[in-house]
Amino acid sequence: MKTLLVADLWGMIIGWCLYLNGYTMIASAEVFLMALIALIRLGEVNYQRMAMVSIGSYVALFGLYVTSDISYFFSALHVFLAIQALNSAIMNEYLWQTDRNFVLAILSMILLGMAFISVLIILVNDIDYSIFTKKNLFLMEAFIFLPYLFPCAYCFLKQAMRPVVHKQGATM
Repeated sequence: MKTLLVADLWGMIIGWCLYLNGYTMIASAEVFLMALIALIRLGEVNYQRMAMVSIGSYVALFGLYVTSDISYFFSALHVFLAIQALNSAIMNEYLWQTDRNFVLAILSMILLGMAFISVLIILVNDIDYSIFTKKNLFLMEAFIFLPYLFPCAYCFLKQAMRPVVHKQGATM
């Protein structure tokens, strides 16, 4: 299960690389295929939670997309964001079935990746991105990381607040 989750995240990295390099259809198909494989391999699914995560993620990102200038540069991004929202909802279901330490490791990797990209965006000269702007670069970073960051953080916090049960049945 953990291997499939990591493979799915790598699949999203590949999907975003394809999308940002102009291979929109291939990227969308690849991400949808990754989501479909993950859903098939997933045992027990809470469809209500999965729908809420997917819809909530898409609505939030679509709101940012519509109000930004990114729609001028990436006119079909809303379709890719919908597929990504489905993928992040399926990943969220996997996280609920894994232990807290693994969720923390995934959360740490997402935060490190986001911090690294943020530093790169800050270090780039404004002249190099005079058309796209740094604000839009930060929004693109949000489109890439936030659909995975928020469900992962929520899952970790929810698991961290559960009482620890020992083998005798007593709680701490």
